[in-house]
Amino acid sequence: MLYSCGAIKKLGRVDHRDAFLDTDRQERERGITIFAKQALFESGSAKWTLLDTPGHVDFTAEMERTLRVLDLSILIVDARTGVTDHSLALWELLEAYKLPRIIWINKMDLAAADYETIKQELKDKLGEACVDMGQDEQALYEEIATLDEELLNEFLETGAIKQESISQAIKSGKLVPCYYGSALKMEGIDKLISGLDLFASAMPEGSKQTDDQLGAIVYKISRDEKGGRLSHMKITHGTLKPKDVIDTGESEEKVNQIRLYSGGKFQAIDFAEPGMVVAIQGLDNTYAGQSLGVEPAGRISALELGRLCKISYPASTNEFKFIQQLGELEEELPEIQLYVDESEYEASAIGHEAGKLVLIRIMGDVQNEVLLNIISDRFNVDASIDTYVPPIIEIEEEEEEEEIDDRPDLNARWLSSGDFGGSDCSDEEELQKIFERTYGKQQQKIHKVAEVIEPAKAKKKELLGDYLLVDGYNIIFAWEDLRELAKVDTGAARDALIEMMCNYRSWTTADIVVVFDAYKIKGGQRRIERHGNIYVVYTEEAESADTYIEKLSYGMKKKYRVKVATSDYAEQVIALGNNAQPIWAADFRKDVDRVNEQIAEWLKTYKIKSELENRNRIVIKEGTTDGKND
Repeated sequence: MLYSCGAIKKLGRVDHRDAFLDTDRQERERGITIFAKQALFESGSAKWTLLDTPGHVDFTAEMERTLRVLDLSILIVDARTGVTDHSLALWELLEAYKLPRIIWINKMDLAAADYETIKQELKDKLGEACVDMGQDEQALYEEIATLDEELLNEFLETGAIKQESISQAIKSGKLVPCYYGSALKMEGIDKLISGLDLFASAMPEGSKQTDDQLGAIVYKISRDEKGGRLSHMKITHGTLKPKDVIDTGESEEKVNQIRLYSGGKFQAIDFAEPGMVVAIQGLDNTYAGQSLGVEPAGRISALELGRLCKISYPASTNEFKFIQQLGELEEELPEIQLYVDESEYEASAIGHEAGKLVLIRIMGDVQNEVLLNIISDRFNVDASIDTYVPPIIEIEEEEEEEEIDDRPDLNARWLSSGDFGGSDCSDEEELQKIFERTYGKQQQKIHKVAEVIEPAKAKKKELLGDYLLVDGYNIIFAWEDLRELAKVDTGAARDALIEMMCNYRSWTTADIVVVFDAYKIKGGQRRIERHGNIYVVYTEEAESADTYIEKLSYGMKKKYRVKVATSDYAEQVIALGNNAQPIWAADFRKDVDRVNEQIAEWLKTYKIKSELENRNRIVIKEGTTDGKND
């Protein structure tokens, strides 16, 4: 497209390592896109910004970061392999972001490509909206007319469909234009560009938000060749100029320079207006996915996290500096979710005898190799990244000397079998006392002689029960239906989660504590409430839900089996350290849905049983619904 529109003078090829947008060394060597890049071109009267994103599954997060700033997406399908599972996953993401779509079916020149097969597969897997735009005009009108009642009426009345109507159908998602060709041989590219022109006609001039207040979406953080931090963003409202001050949430920061990139080169510009995608130098506290100014908050990523891995490094490494550098890398690649345990030390696989436990998330082997190369090239550290297996902690009976410090009193009574839900305690007061016994009021220092237990006599502790700690708002924003409800009414979403947890508790053996953040409420006091068969905790001012859950799970770990439901990576690592079992939000939802299905089936069976009993006036044994005696 860039070549056809005159934006570049020479065609590049991935296998020749000279593709215009593959500017990184590793991209050229591997022949894949790793980092999202920007290019500018013009077609007709429209000015386009092309954001080239990775297609490899290991770098899907890099692709998803760009979705919020797009007006139109082009999904590339390999004609040889057709619609793969990864294609379907990308399609679902595009639908979730409500993005208009065009499909480009590439490599149609190869022998393995079959037009009829791929055409039918697109319709079967992606929907009837996928229409071949290269077919005969009359046949095209007839197929488009079947997609919408208004389009059908227009076709029946006039025998045709106006270009304006087609462009609006693309914009609304009712029509997904499909174009077939070969990028290598420049076949079909002109038709694809005509599809862009058709879409552009649905976006008239004057549609830009030209109010005075700034609005922008930060979709990427990067570093330039000199190490300067760049915030890549799309301007959605107002105008941005050098020396303007932006409130980043952490502080007010001044814009030093506005860059307009195309490939590896940039032009410093005097202002940026709505619709422009620019890189800003001078901002230190922005992050990928951030909304600035009047731009509303966006969608939370729904992508699954990768496997948990440990970074090991040589003993000669400047550990403090290296961890700072990894923090910078996490700004650019937030999906790695860097976690550093400041207290836990363990031996490194490559000779680091005493180093901090450094964990990240990795999607696959290719990303692993790419990260190691970045660490080597940029930070000059010969590191290794290996799957992390948390140590298994065996709980034994023991006594310790009691003394007061920043850690909980491990010899204090934590929970008895009646502390949650028992008939002999006041629910709210009791849970408050439980928490204060470990993290509340300061206790007098006590010294006593600890009994020495020989290893041979040590006994495995018998645990008293099961508890499930739920990070309330984290779960709400991880589950799509609750997230959508929260956009309209946060209280309703909270009530819905509480009701779901009550149902879940009725079918499971674990006691449930749902914790909601209230740390931003001035003067807020911790509230512990009983809702049906579960507990609900609202944290106090300056206390987050994950902090409360960390403390609660720590105090419970020697007497109870504890699970923590959240999608927060750091919180899960802390849960592991407290001998609790973390449950990913997505897995937890599957289990909740499974329980709901079982409850529904039980209610159905109970209804049949009840109806038969009432009708026949006989008692039916458990497990039967046909009125027959065993």
